[in-house]
Amino acid sequence: MSVAKPNDDVKSCSMALAKRIGGLLICAGLIGAVAGMVVDAHRFAFAWLVAFVFFVSLCLGALFLVIAHHLFDAAWSVSIRRICEHIACLVFPWIGLAFVPLVFLGRYVYPWGQAQNAGLRGLSSAVEGGVRFWVWCALSVLIFGAWWWLAHTLRRLSLEQDKTGEAELTCRLRRYSAGGAFVFAATVTGAAALWMKGVDQGWVSAIYGACFFSSCGWFAIAVAWLLSVVLRRNRSLRALLGPAQFQSLGALLLAFTLLHAYMHYSQYFVIWNANLPEETSWYILREQGTWLHAGLVLVFGHFLLPFLVLLRSDWKLRSGVALAVCAWAWPMHYLEMAFNILPVASPAGFPLGSAWMDLSCLALLGGCLLRGFARDSCRHPAFPLRDPRLNEALTMCDGHRLGLASAETDSCCAIGDNRLTDTDCT
Repeated sequence: MSVAKPNDDVKSCSMALAKRIGGLLICAGLIGAVAGMVVDAHRFAFAWLVAFVFFVSLCLGALFLVIAHHLFDAAWSVSIRRICEHIACLVFPWIGLAFVPLVFLGRYVYPWGQAQNAGLRGLSSAVEGGVRFWVWCALSVLIFGAWWWLAHTLRRLSLEQDKTGEAELTCRLRRYSAGGAFVFAATVTGAAALWMKGVDQGWVSAIYGACFFSSCGWFAIAVAWLLSVVLRRNRSLRALLGPAQFQSLGALLLAFTLLHAYMHYSQYFVIWNANLPEETSWYILREQGTWLHAGLVLVFGHFLLPFLVLLRSDWKLRSGVALAVCAWAWPMHYLEMAFNILPVASPAGFPLGSAWMDLSCLALLGGCLLRGFARDSCRHPAFPLRDPRLNEALTMCDGHRLGLASAETDSCCAIGDNRLTDTDCT
């Protein structure tokens, strides 16, 4: 099998603007974060946790999309797989580093984990409180280790296939994804319980992890769709991003919109029917003050509006609609994360007076992740060069195969025929 060397266009980088924006966000966010820590450490701790979970959910949703691509062997998602791989790999070290401040801010966020809060919420001694906190830290480290191994292994094998073109690597990616799906499910559930539900330690929910997963998937799909529309201007991606990808992303976002609404409705319905004080306390707290209005905004803004917009197939193909829906997903997802965490610190409603702390934390973490994504995008090819489904993905876009219709595809690269059948992996 002969494979032509890709042209420079495949590895071209047009991320200079993203790097500059990321640098500005880091500077502005760092100034605001330092000021917030000095002014009100308790409020800043919750703002940092919300921003941390906000971006964790993005990385986890992207990791899920990579796993799903390999498990279902879809052709349309080949074009966006490298984008999702880069986002998923941001979970370590970038998100891992963002977790470090939580270890020191934990006494403000998780009162059950601190010795000075012994006797509260069922703790019998200061020693027990300290032990629980360090167990929380150890479990968090294990979770990050699992994510680091899974995300970076999948991308490493994908990049190795770019160089060698071995179809056997596709089989290995499928096997890793099959086992990684169970690791992913367990760690996402554990992360939701440790970092989000742990704020309300006395509250229990059997499907809280599933609710968090649906949020991760919903937000990551919106971001992948947004990046697909923006990066389509890149010459190396123009031939691989078209109506098939945008239609599929829109349909997938619609499916996760319904899944997310169903999960939260199921949780509310079960708790409402059981009517147990230890379960209803979570919703009672979020019906106080402006949190009630925030909940209504989520009902209409997170579910009803995207649902109605995404119902029409032709709207999924309009870049303006796609950009609007994906941009709308950012504030809605952040409001949902805040709705889960902030009522404990501010029962009367969203603390608008100190919202600059929230924006500073978002800017600092977002700027770091944006620069990390831009760096990875410049270091590696923009798409999987020798994926067995790549020709099929291009056919879905413009009706011809990469490497067989040279006039239109020379600007991208020439790829040999390393197609893989399902029986080759058995």
